[in-house]
Amino acid sequence: MFMTNGYGTANGSLGAYQNVDVRTAAPEQLLLMLYSGAIKFTTQAREYMIAGRKADKAERLSRVCRIIEALQTSLDVETGGEVAENLSRLYYYMMLQLTKANIHNDHAILDEVIGLLATLNEGWTAAVNSCRAVNGQAANAEAGKGKAEPVPMRQPLVVAA
Repeated sequence: MFMTNGYGTANGSLGAYQNVDVRTAAPEQLLLMLYSGAIKFTTQAREYMIAGRKADKAERLSRVCRIIEALQTSLDVETGGEVAENLSRLYYYMMLQLTKANIHNDHAILDEVIGLLATLNEGWTAAVNSCRAVNGQAANAEAGKGKAEPVPMRQPLVVAA
């Protein structure tokens, strides 16, 4: 989605590499990539807002909105329950704030959205790392028994489809 050629690269090589990353990444890694992209583009939109570069600001905010929309539509409320519902509300709130920031040229609102995205990114990063550690320990225990099985790293997180 946001990882295609030309997004901040002088040539297409980095974009092509990132595009391959998206196609081969585990679901939890994709989630972290989406948060990183949203933070990056919101930060760029803030910089463009301050510099008075309206077209660049609008383009970056559009990217952020597409990322948040992707996060929103990937939620599985039936499986994720209250956590997914709360995330859905938070994504909706961030979309409203992005619109408000764009209309009023208010970079303080973007600072709030960046903070929310950073907090979510930190939480998901910790959760992914914790799951990897647990799965790694389980794989090591199985390896010691002589019948190791692959660690299931391609399973989606509870609230991300």
